[in-house]
Amino acid sequence: MNTYKQIVKKNIFLILIMLVLMFFTYGWWLIMPFFIFPSLYLDVGIPLFLIFIIIFLSIGVLFSLFFVPLHWSFAKEYARIKDKRRVSIFFLAQGVVLLGGSILAAIAFLLLFYFLN
Repeated sequence: MNTYKQIVKKNIFLILIMLVLMFFTYGWWLIMPFFIFPSLYLDVGIPLFLIFIIIFLSIGVLFSLFFVPLHWSFAKEYARIKDKRRVSIFFLAQGVVLLGGSILAAIAFLLLFYFLN
């Protein structure tokens, strides 16, 4: 965890650029999966629960793409310190952000759906 904090402090300009890009492209990573994936999968006959999972996992994937440079820097530094493989650390960090982003988006959607109905 301390290594991640050091990487974030060292790459603060990268974090600012990432936040600006996330703000201006939220339609790409947040709204697009709601319009593209249901129309693709409803014609095939996939159950609604699986479509729900696919939509929010795709939001997590698109959201985690913004963190690739940060996680690659973290994986390089952590692999140097702990003598582990850089790629496995990178995929672990990306997987955590992917699942975390998917779960948070699903919770936010369900809360929004609950309170608006």
